[in-house]
Amino acid sequence: MLRALPRVGLTRHAPTRLLLLSAAGLLLLWSLSRGLLLLLSAERWQADLLPGLLATGLRVDLIAVGVALALPILLWPLLASRHTEALWWRLSRGWIGLIAVAALVLEITTPTFISQYESRPNHLAVEYLRDWDSVLPMLWVGFRLPLLAGLGVLLAGLLLV
Repeated sequence: MLRALPRVGLTRHAPTRLLLLSAAGLLLLWSLSRGLLLLLSAERWQADLLPGLLATGLRVDLIAVGVALALPILLWPLLASRHTEALWWRLSRGWIGLIAVAALVLEITTPTFISQYESRPNHLAVEYLRDWDSVLPMLWVGFRLPLLAGLGVLLAGLLLV
């Protein structure tokens, strides 16, 4: 028998829908980003490599989705109690929103990072963030538009989450 969730008014399948829609949204974001990156760097790869590139990208994206949604999945038992299911919804929505904003900001900054370092954002990005006082002026001078775009997406996402 289906029962309405307190204060949420959703069926028992709603958590599954939330996670599936989140996974699909992340996969769509990363697939579109990969397609744009492949178009931007078309001179760097040969057409016969495209199936392998796409297959490898999909494999990495599926792993990333698994990692991104691990917290809500591990907290799934909280849904078993009426007293904790609202907590699961708040934590899961907040976590998924945070992951989506972080993924979007990283994807927006990726083309600029690739043009500068010949690689997608990696440990170098984290290393540079440790020395924020010297990095921020350099970013402002050389990469103002991507910096403002990333900041805008970050702020909009934080307001929505």
